Amino acid sequence: MINQIFTKHTHLFFEWCGKVKDGFVTVFLIVVYHWYDGLCYLISNMFSYVKAFLIMFLILFTLSLIFVYLHGFLEKKYSWDMLGLQQLNELKYDNKIPNHRIFKRLLKQMMLKGYWWIYFIGALIVGPPIVTILLRREKSLSQNLLYIIPGTLLSVVFWVSIWTGVGIVTWNQFVKPFLLNRLG
Repeated sequence: MINQIFTKHTHLFFEWCGKVKDGFVTVFLIVVYHWYDGLCYLISNMFSYVKAFLIMFLILFTLSLIFVYLHGFLEKKYSWDMLGLQQLNELKYDNKIPNHRIFKRLLKQMMLKGYWWIYFIGALIVGPPIVTILLRREKSLSQNLLYIIPGTLLSVVFWVSIWTGVGIVTWNQFVKPFLLNRLG
């Protein structure tokens, strides 16, 4: 009897710890994505397009390698899929998604659309490291680079172009005077 109560409460405790851990990962990713966007805006407007592209490629490529390695390490050492991407992969085989779960049904449709749909849209929205972890067939360095390098190129061309365009409107009018007043 006591063993059953202990087992039940232990299970609930570890389930709660898993949710807290996932919450920390989510908050961390949100901060990193905003930091990256701000850095991309800054670099895109401080340097020429080619230099900004090269700098952001090196930054995103390095971050992607670190993130993919960290995910693999945590998965291997602690059996923790910190992004829950295995669940997403399994979603395409789930035939019992209730009608009211619209987001899950949309994700399933995206997963069924195939590789190219996920690769191009994913590289722009969530970035090359997540797309790499989601789509790779094996966890080797060459397989990771096969996804990271083109995904990084695609993402950097898109975002440096976007932030350069935004910067044309805002950089000289708002940001540069603010920085000169604060720093100078």
